[in-house]
Amino acid sequence: MAFSNTFKAVTAHTGSPAAAQGAAIGFAALSFCFSGFLVTKEQIPDYFIWIYWSLPFSWTMRALAQNEFRTDGPDGDYAYLVGPPNNEVRLGDALMKASGIDMTEGWIAGAYIYLIGLITCSLTAYTLGLHYRRL
Repeated sequence: MAFSNTFKAVTAHTGSPAAAQGAAIGFAALSFCFSGFLVTKEQIPDYFIWIYWSLPFSWTMRALAQNEFRTDGPDGDYAYLVGPPNNEVRLGDALMKASGIDMTEGWIAGAYIYLIGLITCSLTAYTLGLHYRRL
């Protein structure tokens, strides 16, 4: 929903379909490259970290990973302890740490707040673009 509303806002503010497609592709490419999926947060240079925090895919991916791996899983798979005998951790925590995903709680609520704000802003931009630029 966040992506579709952002793409609608971009389309409403561009003059041609080619410009809208170029802008939308650029947004999608940035979002996928800096989401933490292809390049983890620790590998993103400090001067590009603002891109990581401003795009919706990183928030969505982090919230989904927290939702999936902080629970026990469908059959209790993520609750198993793995690692050396004196340093055992839950499998879900080990998977999140290996993927570079922060294990602290609160990211799910933060993602909801961020995505609702983004959707509201992009719907407002879409409405203003249709009203003042297209009609």
